[in-house]
Amino acid sequence: MCPKPPNLEVEGIARDLERYVSLHPTAADTVDGIARWWLDRAEEPALTVVEAALDVLVHRGLLVRNPLPDGNFVYTRALSN
Repeated sequence: MCPKPPNLEVEGIARDLERYVSLHPTAADTVDGIARWWLDRAEEPALTVVEAALDVLVHRGLLVRNPLPDGNFVYTRALSN
């Protein structure tokens, strides 16, 4: 069975987010805020794509996802070892 090819849009957003948190290491926001404020794009990307990119970065250990009482999550840069 062949592995699923990477989604280029998700990977591009993940790279942009990785760059953003390297420049703003104390940044923290929800998916909505990240889509609106962290990404410098002419059009806001679909939230599902941003969520997928955030999942990639959480899986890679670059971001952490913290739950909020309302069921949303705040994403922040993972602490360095």
